[in-house]
Amino acid sequence: MKLHEIYAFLDNLSPFELQEKWDNSGLIVGDMSRDVSQIVVSLDVDETMIDEAKEGTLFVVHHPLIFGKLSELDFARYPAKLIEKLILKRQSLIAMHTNFDQTHLNRYVFEKVLGFTLSRQEPFLCYAQGSWRKEELYALLYEKLGLQTLRVVAPKATIRSLALCTGAGASFIDSVDADCLLTGDIKYHDAVKAEAQGLMMVDIGHYESERFFGEILAAELKVLPILVIIAHSKNPFHFETSVPKG
Repeated sequence: MKLHEIYAFLDNLSPFELQEKWDNSGLIVGDMSRDVSQIVVSLDVDETMIDEAKEGTLFVVHHPLIFGKLSELDFARYPAKLIEKLILKRQSLIAMHTNFDQTHLNRYVFEKVLGFTLSRQEPFLCYAQGSWRKEELYALLYEKLGLQTLRVVAPKATIRSLALCTGAGASFIDSVDADCLLTGDIKYHDAVKAEAQGLMMVDIGHYESERFFGEILAAELKVLPILVIIAHSKNPFHFETSVPKG
């Protein structure tokens, strides 16, 4: 298939025009007229994936490799090092970030992974009404997201409404209409603000809440006449439970 054919399919599936102004979804590396030999879907792209994939591979990832200002290409450093490898192997890269959050990722994690019943949805927030004891909610998050730890702000014994934003959603503190917000990457000052406002927040991890991107997209791409491979990104964080000896 031609790259432009796959791009059009992806754009129809989750329109790139939905992305936030600060985002960089869409074509990152490539030539729309080139042939694509296979598609690899993943949360991120890394050096090992590029090295192991054959020439002409298209990577479709959640997180844009070029994010923000890129003023130089130092091929010894990230992300230029990966960009050079992609170019040398005539590989392509497309990102589906905040557009895919709105159309697919948040709702999938909310309903299919965590098993909540959706009461309403905003562009980046899914809501549920009910009654959960905090211990029950914690157990569910540990099991379904494979978490090793939980950071909780302003815990409530019973939660009557909750909202979820995969990735980093602390910017919704002022607008979320729920007892509890599930999201990742909660910073200290966000926690202080949420506690002052009486909003319970549970840090469910950026990687842990978005790692389902590949399986969601691969299921959509199976209608195309091309091989689709799911590559599992690695969590950059390692969790230590004690101080190493020696």
